[in-house]
Amino acid sequence: MTAAGGLYRQATRHEGAYTSRFKYDCTSKFARARVTSKVPRAACPPPTAFANGSALVFYNSTSYRDDLLWAAAWMYRATNDTAYLQDVNKYYGAHVDMEGEKDLSLTFDWDNMFFASNVLLAQLTDEGAFHVAVQDMLKQWICSTTGKVLFTPRGRAWNRASPTTGGTANAALLSLMYGQMKSKFLTVGKRDRYTCFARAQMRYLLGDGGRSLMVGWGKRPPTRPQSRSAACPKTGSCDKVRHLFGPGANPNVLLGAIVEFPAYDDAFADVRASNDSRVSIENNAAATSALAGLNQATGTWDQCLQGFGVLTRDKFVCDAAIYT
Repeated sequence: MTAAGGLYRQATRHEGAYTSRFKYDCTSKFARARVTSKVPRAACPPPTAFANGSALVFYNSTSYRDDLLWAAAWMYRATNDTAYLQDVNKYYGAHVDMEGEKDLSLTFDWDNMFFASNVLLAQLTDEGAFHVAVQDMLKQWICSTTGKVLFTPRGRAWNRASPTTGGTANAALLSLMYGQMKSKFLTVGKRDRYTCFARAQMRYLLGDGGRSLMVGWGKRPPTRPQSRSAACPKTGSCDKVRHLFGPGANPNVLLGAIVEFPAYDDAFADVRASNDSRVSIENNAAATSALAGLNQATGTWDQCLQGFGVLTRDKFVCDAAIYT
């Protein structure tokens, strides 16, 4: 908690995106610390995309107040200190006013923490505003009311702004966490539907879509994920042509990795050079949490198939007013 508190104070004292230009000039104590460190580093590299690191190229930050909101909410949860709740209100308003357009994409990922923050704050405070935000997001995911979220023929929900399996798992996690809480703003019908949506999406990833998308698990799992450690033999040299770019299955099973991008028609190319076969921590993070949550969740898959909004239009979510 000491470290978390110190990091939080630094983040709120020096607000900004981590992919922006360097904040400290060469005369600062931070620059001197880099130069005098035992680990050799270039002194004061110019503030370019590459000097800032590959994060700017691959994981550019388009907003930061939602991240401060996320941090304040977790600090409040950990300490019950109402000062953090005041920060929640400040950063919530600042994000909506200055960065709210980003939330129209309905995403929860490394760059978008708004909806995850609303789920957490709904749990912590049970205030209506947070429930409205979450239920509006989930309605668009489950009911495809705006066309921003679509479904494959076999049932995977995918977001136009973030169509990967990671995006699907992230939405499933939020739906599960929200569906498992009890609140005056949540009917039993909605709770069941939110949980069943999460269950359906995770079952798809594990094989209900026709084949498993998790390496080493289920029916016809991927055998050629893009992973150097999986593609190279355990002993001997690793040949780029034969191993990293070869057509054969990986000699090592990257157990549990979820491949990134099956097609919108549910097809999957188990080819190492294909973007379909990419794996990453960001693709697995929420899936791990969602699977853990489903081990404790109420209800069963059979109940979901008996009218809880899996096979038919969900009247409790799609046709009902928000938080009723």
